[in-house]
Amino acid sequence: MFSDPQSLTINAVATSVPKTSVNGSSSVYTDATGNITMTISHNRDKRQRSVIRIEQKKVAADPLLADRNVPTNQTVYLVVNRPTNGLFSPTETKYIVDALTAFLTASAGANAVKFIAGES
Repeated sequence: MFSDPQSLTINAVATSVPKTSVNGSSSVYTDATGNITMTISHNRDKRQRSVIRIEQKKVAADPLLADRNVPTNQTVYLVVNRPTNGLFSPTETKYIVDALTAFLTASAGANAVKFIAGES
């Protein structure tokens, strides 16, 4: 079980996200403004699927109508999908999570920027 609250750092700003909901094998953490939400969930069927998701909301100027503001959001997920038969240990799965996060954060996040910009 994750501790409560969690802390998320976005653009060098740490934000406390206390647990706001628990439903079976899913928990939701939300900041005081409701603009940042982290969801952690697990589903175990033929495969074990674990998802960690961060959503950020804001109100921004409408690029087409300068006199209006519009609500908008963005979401980032990490999904781990593995067999339930134990052929991969949690440690082995952690190794590829480490590989992915290291790849994205290398060189001050250069690969993450390339990915977000649509490079493949």
